[in-house]
Amino acid sequence: MKVLEVITQRGISVKKTGSVFVAICPFHNDTNPSLVIFPKTDSWYCFSCCFGGDASDFVARYENIPKEEARKRLKREKENNVDSSYYKENFLLDVFSDTLYAQRKERSFLELVALSKKFDLLINEKRYEEALEFLRNIARGGTNEN
Repeated sequence: MKVLEVITQRGISVKKTGSVFVAICPFHNDTNPSLVIFPKTDSWYCFSCCFGGDASDFVARYENIPKEEARKRLKREKENNVDSSYYKENFLLDVFSDTLYAQRKERSFLELVALSKKFDLLINEKRYEEALEFLRNIARGGTNEN
């Protein structure tokens, strides 16, 4: 399993920043996002507590279990085809919410409502790739029709 998916499955909210994702580190009292997730290398690192690694390292530390047990747990989750649509939806909804909040002054209320309805339709129909592309378009200042 990808480290980004593993982290979001544990209920940790992440935010895309450039080519990486950032989050509040669950391993210490964090007030600013110091946990960085690197999708290209499928790894993570906290710049405050100086811990990092791959998905199994994260699970081992998060669940306070040995790394070998974390590997087995991840393997079982993958074999059991754990439905990750819940986590995909929550991730997309978090990013969508952040994006609209950031653009609240540039867009009219009615435009925000229309964007929300379109996004909600895509999520309800489990069209995640389209929802992600719609999000990218909104972040660039456009809409699905542009």
